[in-house]
Amino acid sequence: MPDSARGPSDAGSLRSLLEAVAEAPAAINERLGAGMMVGRYRLVEAIGRGGFGVVFKAVDTELGREIALKLLSSHRRSADAETRLMREAQAMARLSHPNVITIYDVGVFEAGVFIAMELVDGGTLSRWMKQPRPWLKTVETFLGAGRGLAAAHRAGLVHRDFKPDNVLVGRDGRVCVTDFGVARMMNAADDSGARAPADSALVVSLTRTGMLLGTPAYMAPEQMNGEASDARADVFSFCVALFEALYRERPFSGADVQTLKQAIAERRVLAPSGSDVPARLRRVLVRGLSAAPGERHQSMEELLADLEAVARADRRRRFFGASAAGAGLVVALAAGGWSWLRPSHAPAPPPPIAPAPTPIAPAPTPIAPAPTVIAPRAPATGTLDVRVNTDAARIELDGEVVAEAARSARITVEAAREHQLRVSAPGFRPLERKLRVGPNATVETAVSLARVEKPAPRPSPAPEDPNGAIDPYRQNGQPLHEKHAAPVTE
Repeated sequence: MPDSARGPSDAGSLRSLLEAVAEAPAAINERLGAGMMVGRYRLVEAIGRGGFGVVFKAVDTELGREIALKLLSSHRRSADAETRLMREAQAMARLSHPNVITIYDVGVFEAGVFIAMELVDGGTLSRWMKQPRPWLKTVETFLGAGRGLAAAHRAGLVHRDFKPDNVLVGRDGRVCVTDFGVARMMNAADDSGARAPADSALVVSLTRTGMLLGTPAYMAPEQMNGEASDARADVFSFCVALFEALYRERPFSGADVQTLKQAIAERRVLAPSGSDVPARLRRVLVRGLSAAPGERHQSMEELLADLEAVARADRRRRFFGASAAGAGLVVALAAGGWSWLRPSHAPAPPPPIAPAPTPIAPAPTPIAPAPTVIAPRAPATGTLDVRVNTDAARIELDGEVVAEAARSARITVEAAREHQLRVSAPGFRPLERKLRVGPNATVETAVSLARVEKPAPRPSPAPEDPNGAIDPYRQNGQPLHEKHAAPVTE
């Protein structure tokens, strides 16, 4: 099996191997440790453990790179456990996004199941949240996780177990959503509309009577009730996690699932005191925490747009505040400088020899008025969302390249003025458009490039006589039969 990262189009190529994995019992050796081999992967150390698997840091001995290797826990030797691990492999194989963990390989070892995936140098979002951080930094970090969830929803997947422990934060600040072990396809169909096989791990339900899949503290009420859930369930879980990161406690309190469900139904969202989180941000979260799915944001994109608007407004406020402070400093320095130049007292007159003349005090130095400093106003901005029908597009805005070999680009532009958009790709005719974006508005534009057709070959010209005369024995470049040849007149 190729070990390169797989995108949505590779999900079908994994099916045959995943079905073969499903037929094998899970029996992973509990004595696995550093230096042991799992296929071509050499184990280095255990770096994580969950209810259904153990994650090792490992080395791919063929490619010489470090990876994360997830193995089915030996105490979870059941068909459901295997199905869950295969579900995770299939779900991640359908996705290709910077904010979703990348899967490299899936296979069997000693009749057990393993997934080889990208190794993120960092820790979980749960560990990241233990250190108090400014609310704006927290929102910006969660926006990365939200974009990963939105990519999953576009691929037709609902995560169903989003929580801080299932998000990784790299040392470089990159955020990745992982652990799609209970993910499920929306309508059991992929992006192209083709329905997955009925025995696919993504279609087979893992729910059992009296058993909840997911973490109740972050679970949407429709999941607690065993009802069908869609992307709005992930919106609820995301808002619970972000609320916890901002206020250092979860929005609903309950000793068990029943009291938790009652608190959600009665909208008893906690109101922590002494927080600097803006009221506007709290209103966004309270909407996402609604018990009824229809009252929440109807997509992750809608929720992310509201969060980005709050963050953008705070950045503008900070910018103008810094500009005003700078202006005040300039005025203070100007006034202080003139005070320093002005003499504090008149010079003493010389000692009198005769009757001392009346000293004439020097004329006071005029004080120039302080210069008026006008703080610059930041131009209003909007967002331009460009989507192209090819992965190899070059996207330019106002003569500057904003994306290379891309299928889409999200660009912040100056509002209320005309912008020139140009999209080109090898083998396609370039396309140019003039666009305007309103303040704080998002304009989505779909660009469909037309392929360049190859020109038809041109017919060869009729041969001519070296002296410039037309050959009488050829017509339209073809030789004539002897009896049809035109007579030659001397």
